[in-house]
Amino acid sequence: MKKNLLILLFLLPVLGWTQSTNVSTLFHNRIKKADIYFNHYAYQNALHLYLHALDKDPKNTYVMEQIAECYFKLHDPIEAEKWFRIIIEAPVVEKNTKFEFAEVLCINGNYEEAKQWYAEAIKDNPDNQMAKDKLHFLNNIGYYEADSLEFLISPVEFNTNHAEYGAHMFRDGIVFASSRDLSWFIKHRPFDAAEQDESLLNLFYVKGKSIGEFGQAQLLHNEKMKAILHEGPMAFYDGDKKAAFTRTNLRGVKLDYDENKKAHLQIYFADISPERELVNLKEFAHNSDDYSIGHPSVTPDGKTMYFSSTAPGGMGGSDIYYSNNINGNWTVPVNLGSNVNTQGDESFPFIANDSTLFFSSNGHGSLGGLDIMVSYRRNGEFSKPENFGAPLNSRFDDFSFQADAQLRSGFISSNRPGGKGLDDIYYFLVTNFFVKGHTVVNNERIPGVKISISDAENGNLVNTVTSGKDGFFDITLPFDKKFYLVGERDGFEPSEKILINTFGRGLNIDSLNFAMERINLFAKGKIYSKETQDVISGVTLTALNVTDNKQVQIQFDDAGGAYSFAMLTNKKYRLEFSKPGYISEVLEINTTGLKNKSLLNDVVLEEQFEKNLVINFLYNSAELSAASLTSLKPFIDYMKRHPEYSLNIAAHADSRGTVEYNLKLSNRRASNTKDYFVSQGISEKRISWIGFGESLAINRCSEGVECPEEDHSLNRRAELKIQK
Repeated sequence: MKKNLLILLFLLPVLGWTQSTNVSTLFHNRIKKADIYFNHYAYQNALHLYLHALDKDPKNTYVMEQIAECYFKLHDPIEAEKWFRIIIEAPVVEKNTKFEFAEVLCINGNYEEAKQWYAEAIKDNPDNQMAKDKLHFLNNIGYYEADSLEFLISPVEFNTNHAEYGAHMFRDGIVFASSRDLSWFIKHRPFDAAEQDESLLNLFYVKGKSIGEFGQAQLLHNEKMKAILHEGPMAFYDGDKKAAFTRTNLRGVKLDYDENKKAHLQIYFADISPERELVNLKEFAHNSDDYSIGHPSVTPDGKTMYFSSTAPGGMGGSDIYYSNNINGNWTVPVNLGSNVNTQGDESFPFIANDSTLFFSSNGHGSLGGLDIMVSYRRNGEFSKPENFGAPLNSRFDDFSFQADAQLRSGFISSNRPGGKGLDDIYYFLVTNFFVKGHTVVNNERIPGVKISISDAENGNLVNTVTSGKDGFFDITLPFDKKFYLVGERDGFEPSEKILINTFGRGLNIDSLNFAMERINLFAKGKIYSKETQDVISGVTLTALNVTDNKQVQIQFDDAGGAYSFAMLTNKKYRLEFSKPGYISEVLEINTTGLKNKSLLNDVVLEEQFEKNLVINFLYNSAELSAASLTSLKPFIDYMKRHPEYSLNIAAHADSRGTVEYNLKLSNRRASNTKDYFVSQGISEKRISWIGFGESLAINRCSEGVECPEEDHSLNRRAELKIQK
């Protein structure tokens, strides 16, 4: 059964014409005859003629392309791929052939090669949005093809070896369309049938709404619904008192054709009697003899109908439209636009509530063939659709979605392997709620964001997922609970907490953009040696986020001795700088209210020592006082007992006087102290000394600041350290 709706039928009168002999048919060669069959969807007939034509002309590329197309339309992707591989090697390849080859490869599960040919199709036509969407989808295929327990899917027992699809819940059972053989004396086979024994579609009713409850399927028709026409699928509204359904174009009791002898599909309405009889049949006011309209879905109040149509002026293929019922009159249909519709086929809409639309598409990214999508109306416009992935969708055609009021169970149709017939009906049960989206910064998608999911009631971590290529992520959550989601990545501010409430929810996909913000808040500076005043490298910075009790360690080995640490806003940090041979230094920072800043803090590390001593000098003097000589005696004795140790002398001056003079004065103080140790028998090789002038005051008494003498005297000093 061809689902890309809207099946444009070329029925009984055409069969009579094709079996007759007249002047026009006698002059058609095999290829032209095959083209006529092909253009009227009789792919079995066309294939037979194309194969015969190829026997006569084995190098005819056009015929080979048509053979590949026939196999594709007849749902034989294995044979289709074989013929496409021959065509694709030809010197000249039609632009659309590469795209169709990629489509066949997807159905056959060869996604990696399909990506290559979608890319080739984009090179040929940079405006091919369908190819771009499909390539993007395949780049994230891992999120969609996992066959998990997010859905429980089972075929219904009333499937046959024919086509069954379009199941819609009705009162205490379901109504569906089927091409099963009715064992009537007169057989009516559609001209576009994929199988020799496929009959016309008819509507059937079966009691029950879930696995294990179904009764015997019964034909649903009366004298006004003849089986010489395709009937179905059917949708119900107004408390199951009314129905809208698809049937072949009819004028009175005869088929009506367009100028090309094609009978199209149209929508009809009917009232339903308590005995399930359809009465008061009426045409949809906007039916046409020139294109098809079908697959209706009507809101429960009967005020809005969604449907598929091949009306001219659409996006391409079949598109989804809607029409409003105002005072009993249906308004001119409105196309849902490019968010929903594509150059491919969009069909089988199901409006679950005023804002949630399910439908099938082969134009958006899919696992292969038709996939079931969902779109949400926001501010009067439907969003870009989301694909449910496996197992609801497969590499084959998945379509005709219908669900209960809670959206937790329902039916789909599919021609996936393992079924009984051409298309089969499957019952599904939803077990989880879906969240999909992208992690972004300023609308730019970024990968590698870890999303933490926690229980909103007790705060326990439930799961974590990391966004992949293009920032895509996929999360499943159990029903009837609340969760917090937070996104994190190094170099970025965590996202705000997002609350997801799955109470009373059903089969939906929340589409989220986790907006991240690049960190532009840094603690920066240089790390100096207190003894030499030179920058030092190889320092370890241990950073503790005190607020969240999280720690990160960074090693600085750059020759510049600089550090730069990225911080989050509204946090407290404890930064500890350490290096072997030095005393660690701690810096505490509070980033509350800070953003987009660099906090400059230089750090001075003091070398570790065995003993240290500070001696002071008189104003403008470099001579060691008697008190200083007395305090130096234990230092000299220690140096003599421990020849493995060395002495470091750093001398300073107060801020009175010029900078140049104070530097020379501090050097004399350091030199005089060194000379005294040498005079006491300590080798000069074991002593290092330096003067720093007034640059390292230990209090506020820097140049230009008025200070009492007792404060100035503290800066007239020499610091001595015995070190290994």
